[in-house]
Amino acid sequence: SLLARWGPGKIGCGTGRKAAAKDFPPFFAALRLDSPPMSPEAETADRTPTAAAERVNGLISIVIPVFNEEENLAALRKRLVVAMEGFGRPFEVIFTDDGSRDKSLEILKSYAAEDDRLRVIEFNRNYGQHAAVFSGFAAVRGEIVVTLDADLQNPPEEIPKLLAKI
Repeated sequence: SLLARWGPGKIGCGTGRKAAAKDFPPFFAALRLDSPPMSPEAETADRTPTAAAERVNGLISIVIPVFNEEENLAALRKRLVVAMEGFGRPFEVIFTDDGSRDKSLEILKSYAAEDDRLRVIEFNRNYGQHAAVFSGFAAVRGEIVVTLDADLQNPPEEIPKLLAKI
């Protein structure tokens, strides 16, 4: 289901988050979150932190900014889900559609309707990759967050190797 819609003045993320891992491949970022998660209620602009008890122990959150990637999404989803299911830990994927003009948002919404581990944030226009990533950070529920681009230049199959180093 749609996680949130974002418009002017509604982009932000919590504070107190710091990187916990070093020496990762340069195309990945991973964070271990020490602060409570931000509220993941659908369609909200409220950026108030939720209770720390809502953080899901052991959950891996993967944040993926998306802009006009309809041609890559099927392969991305398949490869990512296979890699993460093979890793054997619970996971969620947060796709942030950054105002795509193609069918990316429609595709992402259909994926989220089929798999409750996949969530979507919708921007009303293109705000840029950094805003898309930070909105994903604000919505995560996992203790560890991994970022990945949607263009498949960096293989999702590398994520378990990254996580094994944490």
